[in-house]
Amino acid sequence: MTVREKGPVFVIYPYDSAAAMDTQTYYSRSAWQVSRLIIR
Repeated sequence: MTVREKGPVFVIYPYDSAAAMDTQTYYSRSAWQVSRLIIR
């Protein structure tokens, strides 16, 4: 799946599971679209 097709993955906090996560801090940490992840 290409980036244009919203791939390959989304990383989003479960905002509705804890009130503490419903803040601008957690929203700004979310990655709406990850195209590459390098782990060394």
